[in-house]
Parts: sequence; C-alpha cells; structure tokens
Amino acid sequence: MRYYFLLCLLVLAGVARAEGPVRIGVCNVSKVFDSLDEKKAIEMGMKDNAAKHQAEVARRRKAIEDLSAQRDELRPDSPLYQQKTEELVTAATQLDVMVKLKEMELARLEKQHVAHLYDEIRAAWKKSAEGHHLDLVVAERPAETGREMSRVSGEQLKLMLSLSEVLFANQQVDLTEEIVMGMNREFAGRK
Repeated sequence: MRYYFLLCLLVLAGVARAEGPVRIGVCNVSKVFDSLDEKKAIEMGMKDNAAKHQAEVARRRKAIEDLSAQRDELRPDSPLYQQKTEELVTAATQLDVMVKLKEMELARLEKQHVAHLYDEIRAAWKKSAEGHHLDLVVAERPAETGREMSRVSGEQLKLMLSLSEVLFANQQVDLTEEIVMGMNREFAGRK
C-alpha cells in the first residue's frame, strides 16, 4: 500500500512537472531527530526538571517519615495522635497528587517538544528541497544493522523492513546530514 502511494506521488509529480524529470531527495528522519543539538538541550532541561521534582518528592517523603515518627511516639488514644494521623494522611495525599500532576506535566512537555522539533524538521526539509530544486523529499527508514538485528524478533524485522519507504538512494539525494548541520547552526544562532 505504501509503495503504491509512493508510486502515485511520483507519477503525479511527473505529470505536474512536464518540463523535466522529477527530482527527489531522501532524508533519514530518526537520524536527524537524534542528531539535533536542540533535542539534546531539551533532554537536558527535562532531566533537570525531573531531578528537581525528585528532590522535592524526597524532601516531602522525609517530612512524612518525620511526621509518622512523631505520631508513633504518642499514645494512640490521645487527641494529638489523631491530629498527627490526619496531618500524615493529608501530607501523603498531597504528595501522591503532586507526583501524578508532575508526571502528567512532564509527559505533556515531552510531547510538545517532540511535535515542535518535527515541525522544525519539516521546515528544514522544505528549505533544503527548495535549495536543491527538488520536487519531493521522502522519509528514509534504513534497515537495521547486524548488531541491532540481534535484538529484534523475526516478525519485528519483517515489519521494519516492510515500513521502509526508500529502497535505494545514492548519496547525492540524501539530505540528512545537510539538514542536521543546518538545524544545529540555526539552534546555535538562537542560543
């Protein structure tokens, strides 16, 4: 089905551009994404954010442990014991809520950053394609190397190979490195 779609795109591009051959480039999307300096900076920021969150969780857990120790020193039938128990339940509940909310926020931020980077990659494809006067840029997903193949099952390998949209591309039409370098220069200029 994918090959049929790709073939249709090529035919339509050829019909639309009757004055000459269709010019096509390829780009390895995952390689671009993994090589971006901006992605690495975002990951560092996310790790810092997660580390601060973990420190706050540890601080609150310690406070809960201290509160529990204070309560355990009291007689179970005293009003102060009951008060400390309520404080303990409130603190534990607040910690659980804080942890869940932070996890949701971190997941949302990660999705937002990934979507933003893919939008920037698409813009870089367009810019690079225009610079090379290309009519079409196709995403390449190269087959796994031997070392990586040992980690996947036969079915997973078949699926990966069947999802590859580019069966062959020479280095002249591969825009991957050009896009990585251009996007990294742009990111360095924004810093």
